[in-house]
Amino acid sequence: MTTNKNKILISVIVLALVAGAIYFFTSKRVVAPVVVKDTNMVTRKDACYFRETRGEFEGAPLVDYAFASVNYDSGDEVHGIINLIPAEKDSMVGTYTGIVENNEGMKGYPFRLNAIYAGLGEGVVSYQQEVIIVSENDIKMGSGERYLDTDGVYRFKDISTLVYNNTLPKIDCASVPEVLSADYSISK
Repeated sequence: MTTNKNKILISVIVLALVAGAIYFFTSKRVVAPVVVKDTNMVTRKDACYFRETRGEFEGAPLVDYAFASVNYDSGDEVHGIINLIPAEKDSMVGTYTGIVENNEGMKGYPFRLNAIYAGLGEGVVSYQQEVIIVSENDIKMGSGERYLDTDGVYRFKDISTLVYNNTLPKIDCASVPEVLSADYSISK
């Protein structure tokens, strides 16, 4: 039975990779939202974040995976990967582009990313705003009420009311299994 679950998981991941490649090569990129830029940022290094949660259902082991990367481009622009692969539910894999927001004049850590995420889940590509608090040792992904904007992006109604309860600890990027850190680039 475990072998069948592994085959299904591998099939889903391969299918997501193929679908991501098709969208990547046939579509235009989504542009991140316009916000105030902070031109006095300290130099930051690209980083990876990973959480593995183990559980059990009716005697069968279950493992949920969450992976994210933050890659710094020029100035305050960033891009990265967010791959959420739960054991029993549908996964969501994709990439984001965005910017570091001026976090009340703070330099260094923590800071807030405001980005547009292009994710593939349940065989459907969707675009949504992601707000992420980045600290030296982890990231916290915001959650809250969303609405569908006229540009087809699900945006947060009010960023000031977001709850940051999805935490991923920072890890060495080389220690993440390749299949979990795969770049599922999806374009619009």
